[in-house]
Amino acid sequence: MNMLFEFSAQFNKKTANLHSKWVSEMQRSFFFFFYLHWMILMFVFSPVALASRCLQLIVHYIPIIRAHFEARLQPKQYSILRHFDHITKDYNDHIAEISAKLVAIMDGLFEKVLSKYEVKAPMPSTCFRNVCKQMAKMHEAIYDLLPEEQTQILFLRINASFKLHLKRQLARLNVINDGGPQHGLVMVDIAFYTGNIQSLKTLENLHLNMAEIWEQKR
Repeated sequence: MNMLFEFSAQFNKKTANLHSKWVSEMQRSFFFFFYLHWMILMFVFSPVALASRCLQLIVHYIPIIRAHFEARLQPKQYSILRHFDHITKDYNDHIAEISAKLVAIMDGLFEKVLSKYEVKAPMPSTCFRNVCKQMAKMHEAIYDLLPEEQTQILFLRINASFKLHLKRQLARLNVINDGGPQHGLVMVDIAFYTGNIQSLKTLENLHLNMAEIWEQKR
């Protein structure tokens, strides 16, 4: 009987050690993945933003080039100028696609991170800290490349994506805007998120409208 107890104690100890090592390994893997994902995003954001800016530069000069040729064409040749309109549209469409790509990258990140969001102390949550860190790094990558207005519009779209995924997760968790303990914890996270976004250059007055994360009461 004593041997049985001793074997059971040793087995439990070894199991606990294995579990501890497994948890530690999982944590290291998660942080490695997060760091790797951040590095990939940094390598993606800057070139994509730069490509958008180059296209905008071309679009800026197309009217000047058009005016140059228009002044030298005969009226019967003006139909040629429509090609400048087609080119401008193609470039503007491509610029819009680039912006959509940047939003899609962050949308995928939000979907993955917020699907694991749990409303429990301590706050701010690790989930929100990671989201804010990623958004700050994205801002750092594009800030010097894109115009202020375009950066603001881009972050409004990214914020809309973030709110949508957060709203879905809160609905899954049955967390509602009722003034209860869980609602209070979420509001701490929201305040942290809002403060971080509005601390970024040119985004100080961005209207995030975070009330949209809550289901409307009927």
